[in-house]
This record gives sequence, structure tokens and C-alpha cells, in this order.
Amino acid sequence: MQISYFNISSDNTRDQITINGLRENGVKVLEFSDQSGGLRKFWRLAKKYRENARATDFIIIGHTGGILVPWFWLISGRKIVYNSVASFYESMIISRQIARQHS
Repeated sequence: MQISYFNISSDNTRDQITINGLRENGVKVLEFSDQSGGLRKFWRLAKKYRENARATDFIIIGHTGGILVPWFWLISGRKIVYNSVASFYESMIISRQIARQHS
């Protein structure tokens, strides 16, 4: 089995734990991330998907890549697994108190 794992950030601990667990269980994981600004990241990741689409059994979108879910659903026509672990709101507002709650 081969999985394409897409994300915006490549250094997220939550995603690395998931990827390592998949690999320990015999799954081949291709990792793709892009931190470009604007729409550039969408096009670059789409290109990586197209290059590996035939060999990919399914797609996982990493924790920081929630914005990529609808994009990959549109371009791939496949079911998408989103590794949400915790919502962005919970991790940034509640845990790190970057802004006021309910902001």
C-alpha cells in the first residue's frame, strides 16, 4: 500500500508520529509539503499529486493542511483522509492563547 501525505508544514510533530506509525506497519508513505505563499502551494502540490497519482492508493492531508482538503478532493476525485487531531482553533486559540477565545 502506498499513501501520498500532503501538508503545508513539513515539521509538524503530530504528522510525523502518524507517518512513522504507518511506515512501521509496512505502508509506503510519500511526503509532500509546500510552504509557498498564496496559490503557488496549491499548484505545486497538485503537480506532485499528478506525478504520483497512479501509484497512490489514497491521500492523507496532514494536520496543518486543512485548507488543502477541498482542493485535493476536486483534483483527485478520491476520498481524502484528513489528519485533524485537533482543530486549528483549539491549538492556536485555546492552547497557545494567541488571541481571545471566540474571536
